[in-house]
Amino acid sequence: MNIDQRAIEERLARRLSIIMRQETDDAFRAKAWGGVPWAPTRWVNMRGSLMLRTGALRRSLTFRTEGNRVIVSSSMTYAQIHNEGGVVTVPVTDKMRRYFFAMHHKTGVQRYLAMALSRKQQYRIVIPRRQFVGITPETRKRLAARP
Repeated sequence: MNIDQRAIEERLARRLSIIMRQETDDAFRAKAWGGVPWAPTRWVNMRGSLMLRTGALRRSLTFRTEGNRVIVSSSMTYAQIHNEGGVVTVPVTDKMRRYFFAMHHKTGVQRYLAMALSRKQQYRIVIPRRQFVGITPETRKRLAARP
């Protein structure tokens, strides 16, 4: 009896890719990962859900296999920071200050005025982790179960 280990690993990788795609779709539907809800957004007057407003992030995800590996990628530049969380530093430009003044004038929200008058040269934006792809204990259970 001859067992082709490489073929088995490739088949498992293809199966894992399908499971990961299903779990990612479930995460976007439930707005949670591994039973943990995504952090809420601070901007409450937004249209739709933060991670699902246009659906571009969800549609951009590709799951492919190379040998015994699963490669998940996205064409969206913000995909990784949302999945892992982190800090983004952006320079404050004159155009941004004009926008914040205009938004304060339009809405009366004090936060916009504070941002427009700030002497900071950079803003640090903390993006909480809102994981939507990866391996969970449930993934491992589903992979170990017979097809």
